[in-house]
Amino acid sequence: MKGNYGDAVKIALENINSAGHDKKKDQLLINIGVIQCFQEVNFYEQSEILLAPIVKDFNLVKNKRTYGSAEVYLLHAYNLFALKKYDEATVKLEKALDKIKSADFLILKNKIYSCLAKNYLMLQEKAKHIAYQQKYNDSQNTIDENRSEAIRNIMNLSQGFQTQSYHSYTAKRQQQIYVSLGTAFFIMILIVFFNYQERQKKKMLEKQILFLENQTLQFARKEITTVPPLSITSKKPLWIPKEKEDQLLQKLRDFENSDQFLEKNMSLPLLAAQFETNTKYLSEIIKKFKDKNYNTYINELKINHIAHLISSDLTFGSTK
Repeated sequence: MKGNYGDAVKIALENINSAGHDKKKDQLLINIGVIQCFQEVNFYEQSEILLAPIVKDFNLVKNKRTYGSAEVYLLHAYNLFALKKYDEATVKLEKALDKIKSADFLILKNKIYSCLAKNYLMLQEKAKHIAYQQKYNDSQNTIDENRSEAIRNIMNLSQGFQTQSYHSYTAKRQQQIYVSLGTAFFIMILIVFFNYQERQKKKMLEKQILFLENQTLQFARKEITTVPPLSITSKKPLWIPKEKEDQLLQKLRDFENSDQFLEKNMSLPLLAAQFETNTKYLSEIIKKFKDKNYNTYINELKINHIAHLISSDLTFGSTK
């Protein structure tokens, strides 16, 4: 089951990266979107497969996309932390911090400090944990102070407008009208721009859903083409009592409505034990009523689950 799913992820990566050089940015966004979906359902090993070429690309060119490089290393560190590879995660985080050490990306640095503190805590390196925890606290305080200062400035600006004298208001009335018109025009441009961005995002998500559906069809076709032709000496189908069939079918429907199929150790023997039956009965029921073997059945459940997550995100975005 794991092997088949790994092959599917590799096929996905090859198809995503098959576009021309002028679509590199779109490829990167698609890759990161798929990685985040995998991480949400705890598919960290599959995320690692997609992360490998991205990290390699950023490592090949020095000083390439300073902010983007740091973000990629941070994303990779999240994945490594979930896989309990704390040493590797700290290396990625230190690289991310080095990329932006001379830049004023305080919020991004704040995230990196937090992750470093957690990793060094897991590695039981108390001194480094305390140092980065302090940096995180200091940067968080700075961020909070900046936000408070911005709010105060806005409030002072508002009060300043309210206390303007009547003569000043009259003199600047015409100027304010021009500013208002310009602002309204600018807002209209922003609305058009964001609508365009949403449409592009919607198209990208639809491509992802279509791709996953095509992968499902490819698996089904491959399964059909690999089944050897029946001979005269083929075994007869296993006979199962009608009552037993109905019980197993109901349990399969309950299983599909749950999220147990996402468990890494879910196998045919384990599922048969949960259903209080044997593997032959369960395999025959899946083959007879689902028209596929157990591995293909489980893989399609997982792929449909990911497609549902992407579709849900698409639906949410379209309602904003």
